[in-house]
Amino acid sequence: MIYIYKDKKTETFYYQILLDDLSTGKVKKYKKRGFATELEAQKAAYKYVSSEKTQEFNGVTFDFIIDSFLKFKSTRVCDRSIHKLEGLLNKFILPYVKGLYMNKYSPLEAEEFYNKLLKLNIAPDYMNTVLTLMKRIFKYAQDYYGLQNNPVARLEYRKFVIKPIDPQEVYTIEDFNKYIEAYSETMGDYEYSIKLFFTVLMFTGIRRGEGKALRWNDIDFSNRIIRIDEQAIDKDRNYRVLLTKTLKNPQSYRKIPIDDITLSMLNSLFSKRSIDPNFSIDDLIFVRNNALKLPFADSTIYNRNIKAAKTSKVKYLNIHGFRHSYASLMLSMGVPIKAVSEALGHSSIGVTDRVYTHAINKDREKLLYALNNLRGK
Repeated sequence: MIYIYKDKKTETFYYQILLDDLSTGKVKKYKKRGFATELEAQKAAYKYVSSEKTQEFNGVTFDFIIDSFLKFKSTRVCDRSIHKLEGLLNKFILPYVKGLYMNKYSPLEAEEFYNKLLKLNIAPDYMNTVLTLMKRIFKYAQDYYGLQNNPVARLEYRKFVIKPIDPQEVYTIEDFNKYIEAYSETMGDYEYSIKLFFTVLMFTGIRRGEGKALRWNDIDFSNRIIRIDEQAIDKDRNYRVLLTKTLKNPQSYRKIPIDDITLSMLNSLFSKRSIDPNFSIDDLIFVRNNALKLPFADSTIYNRNIKAAKTSKVKYLNIHGFRHSYASLMLSMGVPIKAVSEALGHSSIGVTDRVYTHAINKDREKLLYALNNLRGK
């Protein structure tokens, strides 16, 4: 095992290595001081146990490399990404490799790992995410610690197809009108803001986190546009509410037109909020019912959505269903797919085309009808 310590007197780092001598059965200790950073000490320790000088001993465990990998990534990506990495590692990788030595990990063990993932019956794209992470860990060990073997490089990704949205997974405008009436406006700004939140989701197609992070200065009342450049996450890796400018992809930074009714609702809430002497246009629009000014909690959104669907006696849609409903309605009304794709913040028009096949097919039927009329049939 490898241990990294900080020398408080010199403010430098040193490593201590405990290796099993296979010939005697005893544990040997190795130590070296004088490293400027913890990462330098880790790299030197791994190179030592990977060298010919110590090849008769056990190498370094996955645990050590994964810990080093996370520290490396934490300086390069946001907390939300690190939180996701830790979740994937703890659920899908560490249970199968914890305590194992990377330099002794065989192609057969890699294949067994792959087969265990298959038995979990997770979605192909999710499994590919896990495989990518496993491959990155080995690549990291190769690039920074001189690891020689890489038995996971040959593991193949699973093929998957983006599943089109079923028409039953969206609201019609009639469905939504019944649904939204379940939200009361008689109990003050908070209740009104909840009703407005779901209205904004339905008629802009923004993601839940994007809606939670909306601020008053994101609303251009004159030009009837909402700006999306931030998202809110209930908990980051340190269990704090996180507001981040890092969005899903470059296309997620966008401006979306607002219809007159939704704009009027936003203006009404703005008029009430702006009376407060502590009001700022940088304030969040959708805040909890307390003095902390934190964005809506995911649990609140989930619970209120279920309650409204039950009260209004319409089918229940998860939060992403409002986004799907917006796209389906726009496409079925003949809005160009490029405009819808840009409003949704999709990475490409191809994604929009595959997901919303049912709505786009209606437009293609209209096109065929128009062609036949043109040809006199």
